[in-house]
Amino acid sequence: MNDYPQRNSLPLSGKPASRAGVATSSGYKQIPRERSVRDCIRREAESRVVGLDGETHIGRPLIERLARELLRDLRLGHEYLGWTMVAVGSALWRPYVIRVPYDRRLLLLPHCMRAADSCPADYTPDGLACVNCGGCRLGYLRAQAESLGYQIMIAEGSPVVMKRILSGRAEAVLGVACLNALERSLEKILMAGVPSLAVPLLMDSCHDTTGEEDCILEMIRTPYVPGSAGGRSFLPLMRAATSLFEAAELEALAPRLFPGGSPSPEHDHDFVLSNAVEVTEAIAYEYLAGGGKYYRPFLTLAAYDAVLGGPATRADLQSPPTLPRSVKQAALAVEVFHKASLIHDDIEDGDPYRYGRPTLYSQWGTPLALNVGDFLIGLGYRLLADLRSCTDHRIAAELTQRFSAAHLRLCAGQGAELWLQRHFGERLAVPDVLRVYALKTAPAFEAAVSAGVRLAGGDDSLDGTLHRFARYLGIAFQIQNDLDDWSWQKENKQRIGGDLLAGRPTVVQAIASHVLDRSWSGITSEIGEDCVGKETLWVQRVRSRLEEAGIFAAARRLMARNIERAREEAERVPLTELRYLLTYLTESLFAHPITVEETSPADVP
Repeated sequence: MNDYPQRNSLPLSGKPASRAGVATSSGYKQIPRERSVRDCIRREAESRVVGLDGETHIGRPLIERLARELLRDLRLGHEYLGWTMVAVGSALWRPYVIRVPYDRRLLLLPHCMRAADSCPADYTPDGLACVNCGGCRLGYLRAQAESLGYQIMIAEGSPVVMKRILSGRAEAVLGVACLNALERSLEKILMAGVPSLAVPLLMDSCHDTTGEEDCILEMIRTPYVPGSAGGRSFLPLMRAATSLFEAAELEALAPRLFPGGSPSPEHDHDFVLSNAVEVTEAIAYEYLAGGGKYYRPFLTLAAYDAVLGGPATRADLQSPPTLPRSVKQAALAVEVFHKASLIHDDIEDGDPYRYGRPTLYSQWGTPLALNVGDFLIGLGYRLLADLRSCTDHRIAAELTQRFSAAHLRLCAGQGAELWLQRHFGERLAVPDVLRVYALKTAPAFEAAVSAGVRLAGGDDSLDGTLHRFARYLGIAFQIQNDLDDWSWQKENKQRIGGDLLAGRPTVVQAIASHVLDRSWSGITSEIGEDCVGKETLWVQRVRSRLEEAGIFAAARRLMARNIERAREEAERVPLTELRYLLTYLTESLFAHPITVEETSPADVP
């Protein structure tokens, strides 16, 4: 059966539509009003995690399953699922948090607890700079945590939180926030396997909100007990991937051809002819170190470690993993190629922002940005060629072939997208869009993992499984991007419905063109002069129409099915640690929950 609703039908899931076309939260984020009920859920969560295998990955699927079982056994409603998941997650992580010294813990407090009308504190890049004026309870909570040695931030979901974790300054995160903010801001923390505790606020409000102070204080006073909690964590490898782009490491792995200064688009006149040849390389190196999630180099490092039995995932969080130069160079090459493609994509798509900052072509102009992208492609192949000096020549040649094949497939996918964009308004077929997605995203996943496998001594018997795994995971990743395009992402300065306004083909549009038929053609024909100056209102109306027709629900089902297919391929991997890594990726890469009620196997091919 098709994975999208029949033409002109109502949503099939029966779930309330979300604000942004992603998994709805209104049906499962109610807070139990009675304190007795909240305490009962907390006690039950603590009792249910006793005796769980320490090797079990603490991710959303496990937390959601235990929370559903708890609510069922207590005969409580599904509307408390989100709140219960926080209680279960905290119970699961507590044995790990108590092994983290106080000065290695980061406490996140919500700025919405301040007295908004009278608060004299200013905002800094690290959040609200509380001055302990006594006008609210934030100062008191902050003082209690400081007396124990905590690091403290009064902020929600800021990228600086993960930056602090990846830099090695924090080993555990304890947070206070509303349920919506907890879901958004702690997702990356969960993915990294950072021990985390949380206390939800009692209301979702942007100011003058309240929390259970005794529970917050109890969380802050979680004791420190020296020792090791065991289990796995990918945090050391994530830190290792991030460290590749620190100045000293980057220069050591990829020495510059033209060492020089650091140019600024605001000070072009400071560069004279004698050092003009340094400009392209200087911009390229700044761009490499300037931001990103570094998922792809992490995959290379993690795959390498997994084939060796996963020693880095069981090491002390403060001990950096020992990795050979060849593996670090290959991981660096993965990200270098990725960054080059982003520069070109931003130009082709006309995107104004990347990593929350103006895109490279916006700063320097298209010609110079194109040249920097081309330079990075050359740098990536230089890194691969240099592998001959630190590993088997045959492996170096094989990785060069694999990366070049991935590069060609990625360009074919991007070219197909650009061609479809030129024919915007014509009816899209879902399989055609999915094929584009597989070409655009899967090759990088596949190359990153296979590089780590081969450098660790793994053979090519896994190639077929890894290819299919990457294909399904890449498709699901792109569908999530489609859904995210219909939600405001402040950290990336992304506008709602940007893909539709730009005429880029997406699976959401392909499903809509099938379900809504001629009415969708009428909608797309309005793009242009008919919505100039009123794009936001127009997109809001289109989004409501897509919600009513079940388009977003259908896209989520399609994403869920591809995640499940990726999980099935992961289960076929005979190497235990590599199987764990791939399964972990299927559970961790996707920011929005796919709940049982929103997925129907009968509707998915």
